Amino acid sequence: MPHISQVRTRVKYYAYWNRKTRFAKETDRYGKWCAFAVEDEEIAYRICSSEGTAKNGDLLFCP
Repeated sequence: MPHISQVRTRVKYYAYWNRKTRFAKETDRYGKWCAFAVEDEEIAYRICSSEGTAKNGDLLFCP
């Protein structure tokens, strides 16, 4: 897999949730890559075999 700095990106859609306290589903799949920008608090994630916590200021890219 190429490093993220070598990948060209194009935003096709975005959504902003103000003070979203939880996701609608516990798990989800997307047909394209998506990214989450964490503004407040933190979120736990698992993407394939990687898991961790994203905190304020983090960008989480999901293939």
